[in-house]
Amino acid sequence: MKKHIWKGIVCVVVLAFAAGWVILWNRFGNTMEQADYDAQFASFTHGDAIYARCTAEVVSGYLSDGGNTLTPADSCGEADFTVNGVTVHCPIYSVRELQSATRSDALVLVERDGGYESYELVGFTSLADAPTAKEVMETYGAASSADLRAVKIYEADGTLIDTMDGAEDLETFYQQILNLGEDVGAEGQALAYYGAYIEAYDETDAISVSGGEVITADNETYEKALTLWSEGMCLVTIVFENGLQLRNTVYAPKPGIFQLYGYYAMTEPIFQ
Repeated sequence: MKKHIWKGIVCVVVLAFAAGWVILWNRFGNTMEQADYDAQFASFTHGDAIYARCTAEVVSGYLSDGGNTLTPADSCGEADFTVNGVTVHCPIYSVRELQSATRSDALVLVERDGGYESYELVGFTSLADAPTAKEVMETYGAASSADLRAVKIYEADGTLIDTMDGAEDLETFYQQILNLGEDVGAEGQALAYYGAYIEAYDETDAISVSGGEVITADNETYEKALTLWSEGMCLVTIVFENGLQLRNTVYAPKPGIFQLYGYYAMTEPIFQ
């Protein structure tokens, strides 16, 4: 009897383990399938505007009360997504909370699967081919510093360092942006970072540039390079009077690169 009881217990344990494994595997599989499905709705183009799905934290940066809840207002067309090889059309709505802004399409809501997803305007198709910094600013609606509301400067971890919103500071910043050199592209950026390292530590075989990337031969060189390049580096968000934001541009004074839309060579430091 004891022998049969233990056999029964073992069978129950094995079956329970197997059932648990099947449930876990199915749940994991369903999660991965859902993630893959959601990824196909990550971004879309509407006219000249490029939109990307955004978080509640990003939404709160656009609302004056710091909230993160959006209410659909007027219909403004459809967003087209390619989902599993099929084109899916989803209604787009303007945001009621932004209707008082001069340009209310900084955020839109897309309806799908019985709910709404928030999307942020993150770029323009017309800026695809190495635009000048002046062209970037004008496309976002800034023909002068009067079209800027604020410039927010952050640490790499998102901690706010400073906010520039005075007319004189914004005029200085605007002129410095216009004075940026041409878009040097990924290759030019890599060469600038490489050049900064060589200037600090002299020529070495431990670091090189290939295919628009800086390659380090060992961890020590990698850590030295990161420490050097990060000196004075910060994230910059430009807030425009029309409600648009050019978020998380990268100011890297050591290699002399401002990643505004492309990679622009700086002729002089912008922030002290």
